[in-house]
Amino acid sequence: MNGFDILGVRPAASEAEIKAAYLHLARLYHPDRFAGTPQEAAAQERMRRINAAYDYILKNRAKPQPQAGRFAAVYKLLQKQQTQKALAALERITPRNAAWHATAAQIYAERGWTARAVINMREALRQEPGNMRYRRLLAVWQNALQVNVACIRPPERAGHNSKSARLRESIGDRIINSFFY
Repeated sequence: MNGFDILGVRPAASEAEIKAAYLHLARLYHPDRFAGTPQEAAAQERMRRINAAYDYILKNRAKPQPQAGRFAAVYKLLQKQQTQKALAALERITPRNAAWHATAAQIYAERGWTARAVINMREALRQEPGNMRYRRLLAVWQNALQVNVACIRPPERAGHNSKSARLRESIGDRIINSFFY
């Protein structure tokens, strides 16, 4: 008999269901309830099996993959400036949670698609409203987007960097540095 059968739960049961089943059986078969009775020895043995089953299930249950592990390949591609491959790798990752949208925003910002970066970062913030790192990046990208819109005018003299172009470059550097370091 396996641990799931002992606890009376299915293998796909959530941790909450497993814990509830364990607590129910622990209350039902706890040896203290049978102290001084002929069933005391049987209750102790049953409780030992319940505890062993619960411990076994918790230790051997598949742990969810940490966020950093899921996005590690995407971050490596971003560091190598391979944004197209990074975006393709990101598309294969599910679920699309706040970390996913923040990573997509980073890729779009790296490609120069600031509007898409802002849209994805807003979604990340909608899912995790208290994340201050997301708020800071969104503010930087919104500022960059306003600068880009304000800079739509004829190019300046050849050979001279415009102030807005230098600002966009420094904003891009700050974004990358804040994301990776």
